[in-house]
Amino acid sequence: MLQQAKHAQIQFYLFGALVFALPVYYPSSSLILILLTLNFLASGNWAEKWARLVASKLSWVFLFYYFVLMLGLAITDNKSVGYFDMETKLPLLVAPLVMLKTRFTVIQMRTLGKLFIAGSLVSMLLFLILSVYNFLLSGDYNTFFYAKLSHWIHPGYYSIYLNFVLAILVRYLTLNWVEISTQKKLIIGALIVFVAVFVFMLLAKVGVLILFGIMFWGLAYLTIKHKRWKVSVVFLILIFGLNTMILLVNDLPKRRLEAFYTELIQSDNSSIANSSNRSVLWQASLGVIEKNWLTGVGAGDGIDELVKEYDRRGMEKAARKRLNSHNQLIQSLLDSGIFGGIATLLLFLIPAWQSVKIKNTLNLMFLFSFGTFCIIESAFETQAGIVFFTCISLLFYEHPIKIKDALKENKDNFTT
Repeated sequence: MLQQAKHAQIQFYLFGALVFALPVYYPSSSLILILLTLNFLASGNWAEKWARLVASKLSWVFLFYYFVLMLGLAITDNKSVGYFDMETKLPLLVAPLVMLKTRFTVIQMRTLGKLFIAGSLVSMLLFLILSVYNFLLSGDYNTFFYAKLSHWIHPGYYSIYLNFVLAILVRYLTLNWVEISTQKKLIIGALIVFVAVFVFMLLAKVGVLILFGIMFWGLAYLTIKHKRWKVSVVFLILIFGLNTMILLVNDLPKRRLEAFYTELIQSDNSSIANSSNRSVLWQASLGVIEKNWLTGVGAGDGIDELVKEYDRRGMEKAARKRLNSHNQLIQSLLDSGIFGGIATLLLFLIPAWQSVKIKNTLNLMFLFSFGTFCIIESAFETQAGIVFFTCISLLFYEHPIKIKDALKENKDNFTT
């Protein structure tokens, strides 16, 4: 029993390191997942683990998805790319197993949330310092925007991390508005404005849309539930006012917004050769899927088959850049056929149904954010996306009630 308690403590420390490290330097998650796996193997107690695995529907979907990917290697010609894809998606296999020992207390769940917020704030401050340094060297204001602001993390993925931080802060504030002090409200409010403006400066188009969705929900809740419409107006003035100032002092945000608008309305074939428009990429991907709807083309051959389709359609830019489908559901159908597509949908539908039943708003906001991101990005194709989704999704699924309790100010004395 003492040995089991030690392994449980080690797992908590490692999981804390994982959620802190993800927004700071996500490649370090590989090492932490290896350590979690070793702790899982050393802890024994296999009968209890098997019972928990049997009871976890979401874990079986993750494992099924990975099994389908493995079967796809049999029809893959480009084995090296196929093996690399399997390595990237290894969290689909590892995360459900290491989570079998996870039975964190409410206090531990709250600590994990704080660590993720802390890691995000550390990374934001670090990135701002680096951008200030680059600005002093170059005098270029663009160092404060887009990829030059997020440095070694793609701005789209980083915006998803920060939007999750925003969701935690907004949900905490709205849930505890009556209980917490004015000082605490001001601190959390300032953090919300800071994170929201930072997300806007990343200029990840879908990240900005998700930001507005989360803020709309939070401000509507404050106005309707707590009758604090003046507070909502102050938030709107601060966030939109600061973002408007950013638009006025630099032309990069305006160009990104104009490009987004053009992408939405672009439909003429005259620009297709130089286009990386999402809808054009989706149409090309669906052209390949139509011929391989049952089994897909195999993970290793996905990009190769897409490039052939791009060439056939005269999509020179997409072929040159070897772009993927930029939609996770379409990418799964392309790589693994109908079974991969079903597994992808279930990864969202199962936890969403659980969250609706128990009214877990934070999990719904997480699924909304990541699901929206998956509409315009093949998010499972990168370590930054797959590790974040698998670990956070399973953490929510295995601790649904405790996550709700961890957000409540009057739950400080919970230990189970």
